[in-house]
Amino acid sequence: MSLDTVSQIVKKALDYADYVEFIWHGGEPLLMGIQFYEKVVELQKRYRREGQTIENTLQTNGTLISQEWIDFFKVNDFHVGVSLDGPPEVHNANRVFRSGQGSFEQVMRGYDCSRRTV
Repeated sequence: MSLDTVSQIVKKALDYADYVEFIWHGGEPLLMGIQFYEKVVELQKRYRREGQTIENTLQTNGTLISQEWIDFFKVNDFHVGVSLDGPPEVHNANRVFRSGQGSFEQVMRGYDCSRRTV
């Protein structure tokens, strides 16, 4: 999604309601990079009206979670969910990388990283 499109969506959503929750999911939202979400937060601040509540929720597969992401989530009060389908044999049957390798270990690494800093 382009930043121009995001800007239009943020502005219209914040013009509409006093409570707005932006939910980031589909594909892998962390692939957009931290700079994208920094711009989103900047746009939200620009278009926010006094007394308005804004929440950001993000659903990730967890494989890209790093300390940098965790710091960003904390500073910007993002609510984050990590998709995990169960134990390794179940998860890896459904959530694989292009190489065919299961993602359970990488998801758990990201999850564990986030748990240590909360």
